Amino acid sequence: MDLSGNRITTLHSQTFYYNTGLVRLSVAQNSITDIQPSTFQYSTRLRRLDLSDNKLTSIHLETFSHNRELEWLDLERNNTTDIQSSAVRNISALQHFDVAHNINCVLSDTFQHSVELQLLDLQSNRITDIDPSTFRHHPKLIALYISNNAIRCIKQDTFIHNRKLERINLANNSISDIHMLTFRNNAKLVLLDNSEKQY
Repeated sequence: MDLSGNRITTLHSQTFYYNTGLVRLSVAQNSITDIQPSTFQYSTRLRRLDLSDNKLTSIHLETFSHNRELEWLDLERNNTTDIQSSAVRNISALQHFDVAHNINCVLSDTFQHSVELQLLDLQSNRITDIDPSTFRHHPKLIALYISNNAIRCIKQDTFIHNRKLERINLANNSISDIHMLTFRNNAKLVLLDNSEKQY
């Protein structure tokens, strides 16, 4: 279902009540500020959801609690200031997660339950620091985009658990120091600071 490019401001709890077989949904390029917690409750087969280019400031803890088969989630270009780990804790199948161009200043345990992640886009947020434990639960991560932030330092064990990592973009940050052992477990890395997003 494609509802992109309209003037929707709210997704109500009963909007997709009868669409239990919904697999793909795009509501990109609207003016959505509110998604009621049970909006996607009956769309349990949903695998691809595009919420990009809206005006969301936060994601309710129960928004995706029934979407265990969701593999692709795009929240790019919203006004999101915080995405708590509880908001995506039930999406164990998530492989592609795009939260670029938001205002998410802190990375902590946001993605710890998304163990199937292969692509993570965090470009153009206001991230200043990456805790070494941030990506420890993502052994399948292939592509990571963190360009255009305000990161100052890349610590030693930041990518130690990401042996499958092939592409990473750290361009246009404020990095002054990268530990000499930072990429010691990333033998498959072929593109570093590449400006073109691939998947």
